[in-house]
Amino acid sequence: MAVLYKYSGAGNDFVVLDGRPEDVGHYREAGVIRSLCSRKDGFKAADGRIGADGLMILSGADGYDFSMEFYNPDGSSGMMCGNGGRCIVAFSSFLGLVPADGKVFRFVAADGEHTGEIVSSEGDVATVRLGMIDCSEYHPVLDGWFLNTGTRHFVKFVVGRKIRSLGGQCQFCPKACGRLFKSAHFRKRRGGGDSCLWHGAYGLCYRIQA
Repeated sequence: MAVLYKYSGAGNDFVVLDGRPEDVGHYREAGVIRSLCSRKDGFKAADGRIGADGLMILSGADGYDFSMEFYNPDGSSGMMCGNGGRCIVAFSSFLGLVPADGKVFRFVAADGEHTGEIVSSEGDVATVRLGMIDCSEYHPVLDGWFLNTGTRHFVKFVVGRKIRSLGGQCQFCPKACGRLFKSAHFRKRRGGGDSCLWHGAYGLCYRIQA
């Protein structure tokens, strides 16, 4: 049985495990992922927090320091998660992995190659600098914008709306090829600038004893 860890990074938390020493195929099953990530009765960490925003498996990969497999809480996969990437870099360091060049981890995820560097670390808390891919796709949809940075995002400017309910409505959009948005961002115009009102996702990561 694999050891499960809980990591939190920049507002999202994840169940994380090391897939190198043993067969962890069981944890790739959608039903198992949904069960572990359930906010009602899922994986419980030592701080009492239940469930997670996703599950990640660290595996070996030829030519890279490691590979990252990311799964959404519904069991779907095939995308990257920036906050998850920060956490898995911290996790790799916790496991004792050392970057091939001695400084910056090179790892591969569903959307391609990424880099990650531990900027600072103290106890269970680490500051991670993450290299994401360039935005590969963007187009208008639902009076906002669809953006693919390896993670599918929806960005919309709003005035006087109930943000969380709007986020739920926009998370699955047939107009964006029927794909599930990993994150939704809503920004309200205020005077000379904008303020971020709601967001489904250089960040702090910390490990929660499970």
